[in-house]
Amino acid sequence: MPEVMQGWRLDKALGELFADAVRSGMGSSILRDLATQGVRARRRLCDRGLVLVGGRPGTPGLKVRAGQSIVLLADPEQELASSLVRRISQKANEVPTENQPFIVHSENGLAALFKPAGMHSVALAGSAALSLESLLPALLPDCGEAFPYLLNRLDGATSGLVMTALNEEGAHFWRRSELIGKIDKCYLAVIEGQPLYDFTVKRRLDTNGRIRTRVRHADDPDINRHTSVTLLAPFSAAAAPALFPGLDPSLPLTLVGCSIHRGARHQIRAHLAAAGHPLLGDTLYGSSQPFERSFLLHHGAVSLPEFSASCLPFWLSLLPEAARHAGASWLQHTIFV
Repeated sequence: MPEVMQGWRLDKALGELFADAVRSGMGSSILRDLATQGVRARRRLCDRGLVLVGGRPGTPGLKVRAGQSIVLLADPEQELASSLVRRISQKANEVPTENQPFIVHSENGLAALFKPAGMHSVALAGSAALSLESLLPALLPDCGEAFPYLLNRLDGATSGLVMTALNEEGAHFWRRSELIGKIDKCYLAVIEGQPLYDFTVKRRLDTNGRIRTRVRHADDPDINRHTSVTLLAPFSAAAAPALFPGLDPSLPLTLVGCSIHRGARHQIRAHLAAAGHPLLGDTLYGSSQPFERSFLLHHGAVSLPEFSASCLPFWLSLLPEAARHAGASWLQHTIFV
């Protein structure tokens, strides 16, 4: 640590050190990436314990001293990401796994990609954690300089289809279809309780600057912002012990299909909770039953003029037979009606 940085915050000093390394020609590809990112990226490195100051993990606000040694540890997430990129680039003839993204369907300048649960849609600043966005060059290597890019996002715990534009025509096609309300997005979910009838939640959502989307009392006049819920199969936790270990065996659950058009941040999660039936395990929206998979929500089908795609969630095979059949049949029906 040079004398000129005496008393600097660690996150600020890292930015200058990364930039100096790149200017001097010493920077690796990882350092070059870090040098172009903002202070949030550097803070994440510190929060994850990857920056040692004098041999100890440093916090972002640590005041550094001249002469201290700064060590940037190897990121295990970077190794995992590199390994997966190599596997995807090799295009091995293997059956897709629950934890590996793949192309579901490509047509008319659009591609539907499968995003596993636990993977972020877009890259987080300062993290080499796997994200679908960072894997796009390996999944879709033949696009132009500005493409591919993601057209929608899913929460980290949500699996399923993420749409990608392959060219300007595909991006325009998607935006126009969304504007006129001609996109249908269908999700499978496991909720708490066993409602008696299908229902639609119309209430307005407030997503501005909030971790948790607020559901307003007034209905939204735009039908493209509503969530339609179809009851598919009731069952108890005891009927799927491999999926729900440790839960009360008598806990009543239901597999449902949720249909939306445009969608807002956490729309399905917030609307289900407002209806009194939160996603099982979604503690942010009121579930009293946390379990190891966080919650089960899967974007299983998307359809718009001249494009449709569907894929089943891997966890569907762990549900009772009636639920498996109902879920698969509903998804197939939604894209062919």
